[in-house]
Amino acid sequence: MTKDQLTALLSDTASLFRLGQEGKANAQYQQIIGQVQAWIAASKNKEAYMPVLTQLLNAQERKDWLDLADTLEYELTALIQHTDN
Repeated sequence: MTKDQLTALLSDTASLFRLGQEGKANAQYQQIIGQVQAWIAASKNKEAYMPVLTQLLNAQERKDWLDLADTLEYELTALIQHTDN
């Protein structure tokens, strides 16, 4: 998956969470996790992802879908866009 494809998928998933389509958003989120893991595994700077992944996990545990959406769309997307793989 290319950087642009992954960030488009992150944005789409964030939109689903914001629209309250939790079922569809969570299903898509589960698919994204595998893609993000592969992206991080190929990254030269794996440590940079830890704070963002922690934020995602915390938001998911709280069921704070807006925070999860914001973290996906803004923080994770920015990190992926600025990381060389």
